[in-house]
Amino acid sequence: MILSIDKVMKQINSFSPICLKDRDRVFPVSSVFFFNKSTDYSALDYLYLGYASQFTSDCAALQSPVLIICIEDIPLSDELLSLEGPCLVKLPGETDPFSVFNAIDALFHEDTLLKNYTEKLYEAMIQNQSIQDILDMAVTYLKNPVVLIDRSLKHIATSTDVELEDYVWLDQKKNGGYISDASFELLTKQMAYEKNSSDLEPVILPKGDFKYRRIIHHIFFNHQLAGTIILFEVHKEFEEMDMQFIKMLSDLVALKMKSDPSTIYSKTAAYEHFFLDLLNDKISPSNLYERIQTLNIVIQNHIFIITIDISEFDQTHRTIQYLKTNLEETLREGTTVIYNNYIVTVIMLEDRHLLPEKAANLFRQFCQKRGLSAGISKCFHDISKLRLYYEQALTAIDLNRRLKRTGPLAFYEDFIPEHLLDIASHHTDLKLLCCNDLINLDFHDKKNHTSYTSCLYEFLTHDKNLAHTAGILHIHRNTLIYRINKIKEILNHDLEDSGYCFQLLLSYKIISFLENRAASET
Repeated sequence: MILSIDKVMKQINSFSPICLKDRDRVFPVSSVFFFNKSTDYSALDYLYLGYASQFTSDCAALQSPVLIICIEDIPLSDELLSLEGPCLVKLPGETDPFSVFNAIDALFHEDTLLKNYTEKLYEAMIQNQSIQDILDMAVTYLKNPVVLIDRSLKHIATSTDVELEDYVWLDQKKNGGYISDASFELLTKQMAYEKNSSDLEPVILPKGDFKYRRIIHHIFFNHQLAGTIILFEVHKEFEEMDMQFIKMLSDLVALKMKSDPSTIYSKTAAYEHFFLDLLNDKISPSNLYERIQTLNIVIQNHIFIITIDISEFDQTHRTIQYLKTNLEETLREGTTVIYNNYIVTVIMLEDRHLLPEKAANLFRQFCQKRGLSAGISKCFHDISKLRLYYEQALTAIDLNRRLKRTGPLAFYEDFIPEHLLDIASHHTDLKLLCCNDLINLDFHDKKNHTSYTSCLYEFLTHDKNLAHTAGILHIHRNTLIYRINKIKEILNHDLEDSGYCFQLLLSYKIISFLENRAASET
């Protein structure tokens, strides 16, 4: 087997080893050999073990690139320490050599087990055994229960005849393999221990709020998370070898999942890939129609993009697949994908250009329950423009958050003026675009303690309807007429001029935008 110095050091760590140099080297090792004064060190695949007093006096014999563990019953000579060939690991003089031998020999036992395990796994693959059969076989080696879950945390397979005193396990079995919100919150807390959710190496998670530690290893297809293998520490404590076993098991399960067309080539998955390619601008206009025909996708006349940002709920984004699946079960219409750590839903309608109130309410309730933010694009009709309208939804989320509007849903149509002002603010001082007459009116209010500016705003936004405006301001109609006449006098302008009224309303928008933006920055 191939042994790294680092692995050897960990294996004999209880003996207080000291590696004198080259800890990053690796050696092919077939057996352990007790050296003596007549050893010639010519067998390069031996790990040599013995006392420092048993080294040969001829240092020329020690030029070979071999691994030597010596018990320092006498000090090592400077000549020996200066040799370039061997890698020396020294142990305290009172160390029992047979205990060291047994520790090293355990590595050979692990290597044999790993080889047997590898053979059995690939034999199972050749015989086309199911994922369930493979997990059951894995338990005979791992001695602990194993679970395979998909991206939404649903059970794909579990090792047979295992009952765990684990809340999430019992909860999922009760719910047909699915996970409840309570279990989801517990798992989210435990996953905080996982440093990197895209790590290709197995990770041991501590107990946290659970009864057992877990080893988890993620399975990826084309850099996308496809599932996770979980090993529970129930019957025996985890060992170093378990990490290698789980990694190998995950590799085989990944091959098995790839070979199952229903796993990655389902109709739903094909639709998802189509929309992801549109979002990534990977479908040219000339190939779009052909792709639609091939997938037999019916493109309706009216299309909406709804984008959900989960970052305020979970900055690690480890829970995004669960939330996507949960949304799909709640909504049951449209196609939902994960793109750039956002949950993106494409809804197509045949005969209406407004998002149904029922669908809007479902999204609102879904987001409110979890503290999420969502943006909704304008209705559009050209599926090739999907990316542009996705960006509209993102803009709605951003402006809704920055301007501190209420509610989790942000319709882009409600933010079009603010979006225009936001763009313009990068090129000019917006205050310069305000109507001077409105600024003068505001100055008059402050000087004379009047409220003509707000009165004019209500009058203009209610289409200059006297009755409606008086009702909003809770004043008599005649009082309103008096105030409007005073406003006209101060402005020195006729309010029947539609262009002038537009300038006033735009100025109100600019002032409101600047005030809200300033408040969000403090």
